[in-house]
Amino acid sequence: SFMWSQSPRGSRRNAVTSEALHETLHESVTVVTDALRGERLHMKLRCRLHSANNTVCDVSGDLHLTSYRLAFVLAQEEPMEELDWMLEAKMFDVPVGVVEDASRQTHHGEWTPERGLPRHGGKKQRIKITTKDFRCLIFIADAEPEAQALIGAVAALAQPGSERRLFAFPHAEETWVCQASRQASAPLGPDRSAYDPQQECARMGVETDTFQNPGCPWHLRRANADYGLCPSYPEWLVFPRDVTSEDLRAVANFRRRSRVPTLSWCGGPDLSYAAIWRCSQPLEGWRGSRCPEDERLLASIRQGTRSTRELLVIDLRTGTRALMNKVGGGGFTEYEGCRLVFGGVENVHSVRDAWRAMGAAVAAVVDGEVGAWLKDVADSRWYDYLGALLRCSLMAVREVYEHRS
Repeated sequence: SFMWSQSPRGSRRNAVTSEALHETLHESVTVVTDALRGERLHMKLRCRLHSANNTVCDVSGDLHLTSYRLAFVLAQEEPMEELDWMLEAKMFDVPVGVVEDASRQTHHGEWTPERGLPRHGGKKQRIKITTKDFRCLIFIADAEPEAQALIGAVAALAQPGSERRLFAFPHAEETWVCQASRQASAPLGPDRSAYDPQQECARMGVETDTFQNPGCPWHLRRANADYGLCPSYPEWLVFPRDVTSEDLRAVANFRRRSRVPTLSWCGGPDLSYAAIWRCSQPLEGWRGSRCPEDERLLASIRQGTRSTRELLVIDLRTGTRALMNKVGGGGFTEYEGCRLVFGGVENVHSVRDAWRAMGAAVAAVVDGEVGAWLKDVADSRWYDYLGALLRCSLMAVREVYEHRS
């Protein structure tokens, strides 16, 4: 998610549209010293870095906005040893996808660095960038149109409206062109040198088209060719040997967003091919609709390791939330031969709110002051969710390593 805000007196009439911005990016040139392939400079704004995570900096430089990042480059005449660790940690180098909020405010009058603006009076633009990894950067600029354009451009790059406009695509295209083994006209496709599903599954002992292993109950197949089975799954998926394509289509219709149970990790012969699987909730609804193909698939997974134990099904939601989802058409996997355990994690919105609250707690820390750190952390509930995830992870590890199930 991305939030875009500006001063009440501001207007969005000059907001940068995604289409116009990307046309500009194609025409611009790369000037960032450590630019990635496909990265293009959109604009550069002369400004001062006022503070970084409550640490007053008050140094001048240029704010570079590219198709990939927002980076502050210090002026050569203003070296500061106090900022060395921040520069080394790339504190001022922010990928646009990491930006959580970008806002602009106009201030008038005489200010000091401690109060939030340089010593010079007059009209100043205060630009605040907060990120999803708890960075809070405040910049001071003179020009209002450029500051407003910067905020609009960051929003357009963070949410381009089309996945084809994401930086990953031009970066991949230029990378493939530069590879000696590829021609410039090669069609888009997965880079097998980075990840090969056949090789990775063979490493875990799973049988593939090129690696025969009759002792393994699982088999890799190209069940999601053209992403027709599930748009959010990869092409190659691992299933039990006896599951047919017709069964998979039926299961996809019964699982939310067609996310069928599929293998994520296998322990190989040393662990009797015990495996970890993933899927979405079933669409059983309040009336308890059933899908025989789905039940057979889970039975095949349980019987694959020849274990007599029930199949452990970890549902990360709370039991209350799962029941509420069932009323809305969802459900939970509670089949014969399965042991259902709820993880106690609220929905994604609650987790996101906890993450933001934890970020606010970090941002409120001031050196030399006690503050309300412990209370703010407890109120965020962020560590409650982390603890729930760790408990579920430990449960899965014990099931695989101790029970070979």
